[in-house]
Formats: sequence, C-alpha cells, structure tokens
Amino acid sequence: MAQSDGTVRAVSVKTAKRHVTIFRAYDKGIESGSHPAGERIRFEAQNRVPSTTRATAESLAITDLQHNFGRSLEPFMLGSEVTVMSTDSVVEVLARKISEGELTPQVGARLIGDAVLLGTYGRAIYTDDRMSQRRVKALRDAGVAVDDQLPPGSTGAGHPALA
Repeated sequence: MAQSDGTVRAVSVKTAKRHVTIFRAYDKGIESGSHPAGERIRFEAQNRVPSTTRATAESLAITDLQHNFGRSLEPFMLGSEVTVMSTDSVVEVLARKISEGELTPQVGARLIGDAVLLGTYGRAIYTDDRMSQRRVKALRDAGVAVDDQLPPGSTGAGHPALA
C-alpha cells in the first residue's frame, strides 16, 4: 500500500498458492500519526490459528516461537532484489533490461504485455487463476513487482522479493 506521494506504507508476504498473508511490515508512525515516515516500522507475523487450537497467554510465555516466526521471515532472507512500481513505470524498466541484455526481446515484450494488461484490467484478464499467478511471478522473477496502487512513475526500489 502506498501514500499519494508514492511512499510505500505497507508490504505483505503472501503464500504462493493461496495468497494468504503470513507476514506484514508497515509504517506504524504514519498510521498512528506519532512519527515521520520510516521512523517507526512494525513487523508482524500473521499466524492465524483456529480458536479451538489457540494457545493461552501462559503457555505462549514459555514457548519457543522461533518456528512460528522464522518461517515468516524466510522470504526476506532468501529473496532477490525486486523493484515495486506503478504499472506506468514497468515498460521503461523492462525496456532498459532488454537493451542491456538482461532480458531477450521476446521475453521482455511478453512481460511488458502482461504488465500493461495487469495494470489496465487486473488479474481478471486471465481466465485461469494459475495463469495470472504465473504472469505475476514472471514479472517478479524479472525484478519488477507491479502495484497498481502506486501513483504513476513512482517506485519502491530495493524491496526483497515477496514471492
């Protein structure tokens, strides 16, 4: 999620298959109005357990939570660099990657087409959910992640891959 000036406010890590949020980071200072942007970042593991299997506060106090929280941080440790950007910025970045030889013209053209379709029509343009997931993943693998909530021309360069 981004502010109107293009500042990234929140980032979520979602599972590849079901797109369940397992971790999020957001700017608590902006949310509460207590601090300037970037000074109070909150990291949250999203561990949703059924109420019938929830632990009590007493048992959590003596539990080693490394397993629960470590899996949420794994994508940050293993991920490659990705630039999160508005759909308007994708064409320029992918064209540069083609001209520098990072992408073949054929792959670059397909990715540009996917980015434009996704930016204009969203994932619904693809009739199959798996196809839309593959298209979004191909863009991330090329080093870009499209966020249609970012204002035109804005980027959030250098975020870890959220694949």
